[in-house]
Amino acid sequence: MPRLILIYPAMGRRPGKKFVRSWQQEPLAMGILAALTPQDWEVVFFDDRVEQIDYTQSADLVGISLETYTARRGYQIAAKFRAKNTPVVFGGYHATLCSDEALEHGDAVCIGEAEGVWENILNDAVTGNLQSRYEATTTCDLKNLKISREIFKRKNYLPLSLIETSRGCPMKCNFCSITAFYRATYRQRPPEDVVEEIRAARHKYIFFVDDNFAGNTEGTKALCRAVKPLKRKWITQCGITGLKDPELVRLMAESGCIGLLIGFESLNPDNLKSMNKKANKTEE
Repeated sequence: MPRLILIYPAMGRRPGKKFVRSWQQEPLAMGILAALTPQDWEVVFFDDRVEQIDYTQSADLVGISLETYTARRGYQIAAKFRAKNTPVVFGGYHATLCSDEALEHGDAVCIGEAEGVWENILNDAVTGNLQSRYEATTTCDLKNLKISREIFKRKNYLPLSLIETSRGCPMKCNFCSITAFYRATYRQRPPEDVVEEIRAARHKYIFFVDDNFAGNTEGTKALCRAVKPLKRKWITQCGITGLKDPELVRLMAESGCIGLLIGFESLNPDNLKSMNKKANKTEE
């Protein structure tokens, strides 16, 4: 049975110090990769933020998710596995947007969403034909999105269930990694799929990890109506644009919303104009 090791790197920490507690949350990307992996593979997952990585374990492939603030640590981890001739593939925002840099430290890079290329990566790894670049040329359908949460068990995460209800953002701010990664596209999951996932969630509190929860006002209203009977408390991220709709704000509150994260970037209108940010303006 081939073995896959998935790793979520920490940003780094001082020797003897614990990682920042508020960031110790279930990394959904790892759960999605685990669900995409065929059952004839053994999947091992290490979260560098909450546990020690066992570098003695052998594998046919190591997959490391990179964000810019974790890239240096990810490269350090990769070097230890590559020293044993274990191939490493990088994915995530940083690997996608800085693929040339990532390839200096790994054997392959997944560019964009993994759904369209993950099976090819695994097949090539197990047959010894791993290519340097795998690029997703299309966006994936979020209907029936699967997440394997088994890999999160027995890890000391915050008592918070992370759930994705959409991907991308309809805004086209030119500084934003989300716009670049998803090519300015925005997709929402069917409300019934989200409801099913919430019902299966272990925790009372939910974090909808969308980058813009209210990117499609009518779609978000439908989701809130579907979520309301579940009586869960939740937080999310969104822009002010959707919150101009009083009905949407009421539905969010009635369905359990207790907090929002809103990115303002700047209160200087000239700065906002220079970065093509048309939402969350000072006068709003």
